[in-house]
Amino acid sequence: MEARCACGKVHRSDFPEGVTATTQYGPRVQATVVYLTQHHMLPILRTTRILRDTCGVTLSPGTVVRMIHTAAGNLAPTVARIADAVREAHVAHFDETGMRVAGKLHWLHTAATPNMAWVGMHTRRGQEALDAFGKPYSVWQIVPNGRGHRELFEMAEGHRTVPSVDSIEHTNHSIIEYHE
Repeated sequence: MEARCACGKVHRSDFPEGVTATTQYGPRVQATVVYLTQHHMLPILRTTRILRDTCGVTLSPGTVVRMIHTAAGNLAPTVARIADAVREAHVAHFDETGMRVAGKLHWLHTAATPNMAWVGMHTRRGQEALDAFGKPYSVWQIVPNGRGHRELFEMAEGHRTVPSVDSIEHTNHSIIEYHE
């Protein structure tokens, strides 16, 4: 890198170790972006405006998306360990809720214990999404044999057996609560 001083002298130096581009954002900016967009679920453009207004940092939406993807890659082993722990838990709660992504309906699926939660998003609500997620849903088939929540609830209320629930390893009891 080089720059000419107002006095006319040219100054040359190397970039610090780890700096590979002319504009780079440190770990605090990256962590703040991920925190705002993932924990607080702020839209990307609102996140860029907050950082501009509060810190004077101007980020493009593409930079924010890249930071989110980098963090996701870095956290993949931790997410896998959480999925394993939820799958092995004696008690777990599974649910899904609809949400809009770019104006289209998607489903936010959760698998949680009292101490941890795994979250995944998919365009589908049923078995296709659960199959795509694998862990932690690989042991617990939420919608067995194409049945919906209402049918599962009616079976539980009528004290009938749900074969896929009975075949779950590491599970002695289950409660299936129906909701719309």
